[in-house]
Amino acid sequence: MNNTKIVEWVLRIGVAGEFLGHGVFALQQKEGWVGYFEAVGISAETALPLMTLIGVLDLTVATVVLVRPINAVLLWAVFWDSRQP
Repeated sequence: MNNTKIVEWVLRIGVAGEFLGHGVFALQQKEGWVGYFEAVGISAETALPLMTLIGVLDLTVATVVLVRPINAVLLWAVFWDSRQP
């Protein structure tokens, strides 16, 4: 395996790990995360279903990045990650 492929796999695993972790926390509906939604004017009642949606989306991104990277999904990952605190 050449160095380029090694670097590619290290990056894919890193991105997948980040989105897997965030997705699991979102699905657990961590109380501390509700404050992020409230900071932008989203109520706690609305935040909880949004966290479920975000969790599923993050787990989907993690899976796609590992199985077969798609440019649109990678672009979404860059956009979404750049918005994280």
